Amino acid sequence: MRPGDFKPALIVRFPRPGGMPRVERIGTVEQGLQSIRGLCADPAWHVALGHLSLAHRDPQPAHVEAARTALREFARRSNALLDG
Repeated sequence: MRPGDFKPALIVRFPRPGGMPRVERIGTVEQGLQSIRGLCADPAWHVALGHLSLAHRDPQPAHVEAARTALREFARRSNALLDG
C-alpha cells in the first residue's frame, strides 16, 4: 500500500438528474480529488477538498484518513450511496 491510498477504498454512487448514478471506486487521494471536481455547491465539498489537498501534499496516515472521512461525509450529504 502506498502513501495516499484509502484503507479500504470507497465505492460512491453520485446521483445524476434523471439518469443512472455515476459509480466510482475511490482508492486514493488523487482519485478523491478527481471525483469531486465540479461539485462545489455544498460546504462539505470545501471541507473534503481541504483534507484531500493536505493529504495529497503530505500523505501521512492521519491526513489520508481525514480525507477519506471528509469525502464520505460529502458523499453522504450529496445523497450519494456509499460502500466502504
